Amino acid sequence: MIFLLVIFFTAAAFVSWMLIKHAFPRWFFGLIFTGLLLASVILMTLNMSRHFGMNRSVTTQKQEIYSMAGSKLAAGILATTKNKNIGSDLDIYLYKDQAGSQQTKTSVPNIHRTISFEGADSNRAYKVTHTYRWHYNGALSRVLFGIGHLDRVISRQEVVFQIPSQQWIQLTSDQLRRLQNLLANPAKITDAKVSMLLSASSQALLNGRSNQAARMQVAAIRELLSIAPSAADKKLAKQLSSSAAASSRAQALSSSIAASQAASVSASLAADAQAQAASAAQSQAAADSAASAQTQVSASSSAGNSSSGTTNTP
Repeated sequence: MIFLLVIFFTAAAFVSWMLIKHAFPRWFFGLIFTGLLLASVILMTLNMSRHFGMNRSVTTQKQEIYSMAGSKLAAGILATTKNKNIGSDLDIYLYKDQAGSQQTKTSVPNIHRTISFEGADSNRAYKVTHTYRWHYNGALSRVLFGIGHLDRVISRQEVVFQIPSQQWIQLTSDQLRRLQNLLANPAKITDAKVSMLLSASSQALLNGRSNQAARMQVAAIRELLSIAPSAADKKLAKQLSSSAAASSRAQALSSSIAASQAASVSASLAADAQAQAASAAQSQAAADSAASAQTQVSASSSAGNSSSGTTNTP
């Protein structure tokens, strides 16, 4: 409607200034229609540049996303890549919208869409889309400016990937390929710290602590790809090292106690054997003494019988 008014007021102003011969009506109608023409042009310009007569509304859509690594890792991975056709400083985000899906989804920035990611205190990752639109604030505004259908156009879109800060990691496509190659060839992983983290994560998975396993895997991935560790990674590595040292000390102490107990048992067995040998020796000595005494008695009895026989002979 505003375009029709501009055309009408333009024609009326032209007629007023050019075709009316008398001065008073010429100036009267000329000024009125010229003023209305200027007002119409200003309102149309404000509507197109400043959204005059409109209110902005925002709708938010939240969608859960899944790791690019699928179920191969407990840790979540949000990947990014670049395309020189849209600008070398703009990241295209890669993710999956269904668990176990083989199809990769992309989120591409453009002149109306900005994309970013942020850490969140959560166990799940989400894609949050804020869509901004302008709506006419009344029937008069819709009648005047509705010919442009500006209320159907997306004014701006903000896409924010919210990923768990300790259980997910953002990697470039090159880093993701390097990680896949290393995981496919475990023999190439020679870093003791990485091996410790991966071993601890495997144990955590066996114990049903998937969130803790994801944290350990994230720390291991940063170490593998030479990414600066976070404060949480350093704290976790320190805890694991302390736990491993304590376990080693406990194992050594247990071995020492077991050795002491074995030595004590051996000494006790030796003492018992010595006592049994002494007792056997005493028993043998007593038996020998009894046999000797019996021999002496037998000899004395034989001598007595011999003496008696000699006396009674005539």
